[in-house]
Amino acid sequence: MKLTVINHHGRTPAGSEFTLLRYLKNLPKHINISFILFEDGAFAELLRKDGFAITILPMSKKMTETTRSSLNIGVAIKALHFIFQLRSVLWQDRPDLVLTNSVKAHYIGAPAAALAGIPSITYLHDVLTGPALWTLRIISRWCAQSRLACSRLAARSLQLPATWVTYSPITMREFADLPDRIRARTALGLPTDRRRVIGLVGRIAPWKGQDRFLRIAAEVLASYDVHVAIVGSATFGCEESYPPSLHRLAASLGIADRVFFIPWQSDMRVVYAALDLVCNCSTREPFGRTILEALASGIPVVCFEDAGVCELFSHSIAAQSVKVNDHQAFSQAILRLLNSLDEGISFVEPARMIAQQADIEFLSSIFNEAISATLAQTSGPHKDSVKPSLISHRDIS
Repeated sequence: MKLTVINHHGRTPAGSEFTLLRYLKNLPKHINISFILFEDGAFAELLRKDGFAITILPMSKKMTETTRSSLNIGVAIKALHFIFQLRSVLWQDRPDLVLTNSVKAHYIGAPAAALAGIPSITYLHDVLTGPALWTLRIISRWCAQSRLACSRLAARSLQLPATWVTYSPITMREFADLPDRIRARTALGLPTDRRRVIGLVGRIAPWKGQDRFLRIAAEVLASYDVHVAIVGSATFGCEESYPPSLHRLAASLGIADRVFFIPWQSDMRVVYAALDLVCNCSTREPFGRTILEALASGIPVVCFEDAGVCELFSHSIAAQSVKVNDHQAFSQAILRLLNSLDEGISFVEPARMIAQQADIEFLSSIFNEAISATLAQTSGPHKDSVKPSLISHRDIS
């Protein structure tokens, strides 16, 4: 069986790319996997090293730089031409199934697969709104046979049948034995004193909320002496003005001497070994993989309640969710957890119990089921023979 994955990004991989790779590596060995990317780069090279066959179909600069809010007729015409180019590539290769893994890949890849007479599956890692959502809903309904979603939150936004929910998986054993804390902090350039470290881990982007995190940290620092770490790098067209604005914000809040900006790390175990508490301040986070990794590392977490990862926990002492944009409630949750740590309370066991629900050994069966069921359909996007597995934390506990 031949599975072709279509993904926009070929340069810097993000969480969606790493999530997909984990699932692909757990597919049955008889499935031959190849990739079609719209650009070359570091991610493409990583795939080559892993033994995947890669086809680069370059996208025009204008299409590459088009965002969800800047779509126009000129770009749409170029996109239509690109769809037929991709259709020709698929027609020549004749895979049994196409999986699209990024928003631009959905827009381009699903119609191209349909024109080539090849079934496809949409893997949604985003929570879209407005025209971007309407467009994807129409394309996926009429061009794709089924869907995967990174959370129930993402699945509900799409509102289409034949949708499986497959959370971003982790391998629990990878986080069972973290590096030494002092060495980890030294490696990251963090102080090795007795002060605790709270951190936000993720790529630098306005919707990820590093600015909100700094304001929340300032509230925490008003009553608790702590170090603050922002771990991540700016990628995927982040406004050039945003990263420098974070440094200015820290200075204006009077906390610059407590804030450490740490670039993205290849070994995330070092990051979690250095932190005492992890936060997620995103706006409508589709899932929140770094929260899951922190929990797998035995670290307590705080996030806003609209993050997809919240589906995995409720009323846990190790994972606190607060109302969206309630900075005061967020800072109070951080202080409660810090005070509990000072009292000697261990969060390792309850944190890892939450993360266990997203272990790759369990979730890969759902991913594999979606692939097999999509292939089993004879034709057409409206076949109702498939009964999707919409899972929640209750179903997998």
